[in-house]
Amino acid sequence: MIPDSVIDRMKPYTASREALAPYRLLYLASHDHREIYVLAAPSLDPKLTHIATIDIDIEGQAFVFDKSVSAPIVYGISR
Repeated sequence: MIPDSVIDRMKPYTASREALAPYRLLYLASHDHREIYVLAAPSLDPKLTHIATIDIDIEGQAFVFDKSVSAPIVYGISR
């Protein structure tokens, strides 16, 4: 269900972490690129819709949304 645009960006590896966030969006972190891909549920297509790519300053090993604050904050782990 992952769109080709995201698969092509993540090559040669896959996603290493995912999280559901506000507004029912799915966030995927690339295994070795410093990016998080934002995906939405499709309307008619069987694949998710790639709506954004976010540059991040972590190595993609893990990330989490801080739910204790009102503004979205993402924390990541670099090994």
